[in-house]
Amino acid sequence: MEFVVAETIHLSIVIPAYNERQRLPATLHSLFHFFQSQEYSTEIIVVDDGSTDEMAEYISHIFKDKIDGILKNLFLLLNSL
Repeated sequence: MEFVVAETIHLSIVIPAYNERQRLPATLHSLFHFFQSQEYSTEIIVVDDGSTDEMAEYISHIFKDKIDGILKNLFLLLNSL
């Protein structure tokens, strides 16, 4: 198996989340705002640990228009029960 790395990531933030639909968007907005002023590349990995509040779908929906820009390195991983 061959992996292709598009760019070097200098900072990775991993956020384990369970039923965080109400709090996570504000956290992500704050992180994205901070990352815009940095000169290094970053990524955010949100791990949905079996949430029952449809958190992953909600996050995907509210950030869908921004993912191609500064949010290109936002990843949602689902850990289903």
